[in-house]
Amino acid sequence: MIGTTLDKYEVLQKVGEGGMATVYRGRHLTLGRDVAIKVLHPHLSASTRNRRRFAREARAIEHLHHDNILEIYDYSGIDSADCYIVTEFVQGETLTHLLARRGTIPSEIAALIGVDIARALAAAHRQGILHRDLKPDNVMIRQDGRVKLMDFGIARFLDEAQVTMTGALVGSPAFMSPEQAREEPLDARSDLFSLGTLLYHMVAGELPFQGSNPSIVLRNIIDGQRVPVAELVPSVNASLADVIERLLSRHPDDRFPEGDAVARA
Repeated sequence: MIGTTLDKYEVLQKVGEGGMATVYRGRHLTLGRDVAIKVLHPHLSASTRNRRRFAREARAIEHLHHDNILEIYDYSGIDSADCYIVTEFVQGETLTHLLARRGTIPSEIAALIGVDIARALAAAHRQGILHRDLKPDNVMIRQDGRVKLMDFGIARFLDEAQVTMTGALVGSPAFMSPEQAREEPLDARSDLFSLGTLLYHMVAGELPFQGSNPSIVLRNIIDGQRVPVAELVPSVNASLADVIERLLSRHPDDRFPEGDAVARA
């Protein structure tokens, strides 16, 4: 698609690819503004049902305006040959890349990142939108330090099709909540559990729930089988460790009720 034009956007270069879509850097032909263009994979966009779900989610998250949530500018429409959304283009790196460079992140920096993510989650949850796939790949650190949460709500449109071709749950098993692993109804506290996993990963340099295959990982999540973060990393800030432990409670009622409470803590 590089060198082609999608409506009023010129496709310049490929910047990433996931299980659902390919992301390109593009430019608005009249405004000259750089944008990100997320194009749904053809095998997914071939389904009218998928296109309708994608349209519902695009319409829902276009109303999410928050400093820490990736801004959506445009949507292709359900009848376009290529199904895509257009968002702001973030100059920076994903949390995945930051962790690959650093190994671990000091408690104070992890807390700063966590505050921004918690506020982004709170804003979306107030609109009734869950993320369902919070992981380092979906967190961008802009060059000026601003944290941007990506793919908000987009993962949800395929949620009814819980099983992929390999029989694995849609989403990233290591970051799922116990209730998501059990395929139970979810609320905001499921995303907050995933935030706990993300914070643990940042300060410890490893995931709280591990296993030789996704099934074992999910079983450990459901059973709460993990090492407390302060035991693994004695240097972790005690207050941050308390926040992480509460976020990773097996039962939703034992977690924080909403994202703003996490940010305050």
